Amino acid sequence: MQLFYTFGRKCIPEDFQYEYTKCDKNGQRWRVAVPKLDNLECDDGVPLPIRGVNCSFTCDAGMYLDIVTQRCQLCPKGTYSLGGGGIRYDVFDKIPPNFEVENINILPEKNADTNKETLEDCPKRKGWIVRNTELIYVPSPCFSRLSYSVDLVHPGYVEYVYRLPRNSRDLIFNVD
Repeated sequence: MQLFYTFGRKCIPEDFQYEYTKCDKNGQRWRVAVPKLDNLECDDGVPLPIRGVNCSFTCDAGMYLDIVTQRCQLCPKGTYSLGGGGIRYDVFDKIPPNFEVENINILPEKNADTNKETLEDCPKRKGWIVRNTELIYVPSPCFSRLSYSVDLVHPGYVEYVYRLPRNSRDLIFNVD
């Protein structure tokens, strides 16, 4: 009697994207492979973690750190880098990584009954959205929270530039 079993397949580098771990107290981090698909099962071919470049390392302006090669590369045509690890968002085609939008219906009469059949969702295309290469707020009866999460790995700053119309209801701005 022969037994055959399969759990997964031999994976290839294109099955993964790379991320850095958080920096430790010595300024060191690891580059780890993360599957692009949630249900990926590999028997072989999973890249091992490797020591990443030091957390204080930055590339010059016009260059970026390629996470695969861990070397500074020229920015692709039509893009740029501020150098020193800076990130700038000023043209949007979608909500960028590390940004999160949460729309919450805060009208008590809408949420008084917890029966899911009567609970109303917030309108689509309202709150914080991307329109015409800009990140904008479209008024809504819901509370819309825009969050940006970033780990500063060496001393630096975060700067936000925004326009607020006079007829706007409120803007609450928190930085942790």
